[in-house]
Amino acid sequence: MDLDPLGWSSYLLGIRGEGVLTSTHLDDSKEHWSDITFEDRRLRVIKMLGNGQKLDLALEDYLRNEAGIDQLKRVIASALKDSFQFIIIDSSLSSKNGTKTLEYLIRTIAKPSLHMRRLYVTDLNRISIETLLNNIVKEDVENLGVIINMVPPIPSHVEMAESYATMFKGVVSVIPFIENLFNIETLSPSSIPPQVMDLAGIVHKPVPDFLLIV
Repeated sequence: MDLDPLGWSSYLLGIRGEGVLTSTHLDDSKEHWSDITFEDRRLRVIKMLGNGQKLDLALEDYLRNEAGIDQLKRVIASALKDSFQFIIIDSSLSSKNGTKTLEYLIRTIAKPSLHMRRLYVTDLNRISIETLLNNIVKEDVENLGVIINMVPPIPSHVEMAESYATMFKGVVSVIPFIENLFNIETLSPSSIPPQVMDLAGIVHKPVPDFLLIV
């Protein structure tokens, strides 16, 4: 579920609609998502926002009345009607209230046994690291860990990322910047960073006190 105000992952898959939460014609809901298949695996990206919209503001219109909430539930249910092993909500620290609301809606739509975990993502910027440290709080959602993303593949930068990693708990994955990930036409399973594959292998397992993936 792409909640990036820029809708970048949706854009890569060719979704040009306004997004579920900002569209005025939700009946034609299939224009809001697209699938990509790797071998026998399928990834569906659902464009929730876009065009610079903010999650909390976009949800306000739906939360004002039951009809709006029901309509939003129907669209999300339609997008999730096929079987998926994981649901990833790509949200932001700046929209905690909206994220919690959306998580609640998904809980009512998906399996009752749905287990939710929080995985934070940051870049290598010191200010971003400190902001994240200040915003990780104890919640009713279990914290899986942190991704330090798009690290320049330079030894000094990798060493810096590894030193920042020790500030966190749980799983910390240091993922390098890989240019061809930004071109969906050339993307293949071999393009997926090994750090992402390692993370995928433990995302459903008990959270360790600390595990560094580089």
